[in-house]
Amino acid sequence: MPRRPLSAAQIQKREQNAFSRRVQSAFKNAGFEYLSTGDIEKQFGSKTGELDGAFLYENVLVICEETISSSGNIKAHAINKSVLCKEITGNRAQLLDWLKADFADKFAKFDSYTEPRYKILFVYITKNKFNPSDDDRNLLQPMQIVENKDLNYLHKLSQNIKFSARNEFFRFLGLKNSDVGSISDGDDQSKIKTT
Repeated sequence: MPRRPLSAAQIQKREQNAFSRRVQSAFKNAGFEYLSTGDIEKQFGSKTGELDGAFLYENVLVICEETISSSGNIKAHAINKSVLCKEITGNRAQLLDWLKADFADKFAKFDSYTEPRYKILFVYITKNKFNPSDDDRNLLQPMQIVENKDLNYLHKLSQNIKFSARNEFFRFLGLKNSDVGSISDGDDQSKIKTT
């Protein structure tokens, strides 16, 4: 019996899953722990939404929103997600309490940090071309836009050099050595360690 052709919804679901796996692979290869937050609706401040995924390394928490939306639909979707990110920024302790409770095993792999020491970053990863203007980037703050070409670079890098790619991720996200891990005296605060 011949297989039935996939519906448009099934094709889109497969495309979204493949894209999500590529995002996860890039971060996991670089040594981040994946927190599977997709499909969990949470309220932060006045906004309810879900986080497609989160990645943790020491005190760096990267909240990811992934989209395969067509280029014409990306801006409206990104604006909606930026509102959620702004609400999360105002409710950091709530986010951390939830994630530490639901993903205690992931947080246990790293040192314990106080709430203010956590660096919470938001990335909006789009498969299709977006080309945001400077005004768009300002409007979408605190999210950082990661286009497919950037993801391809980070993914290939993490495939080739694994954990060493983490330092490039930090640079890409605008982090300094002093932002990552525990604060220690005597470190060169402008360089990220490669060991």
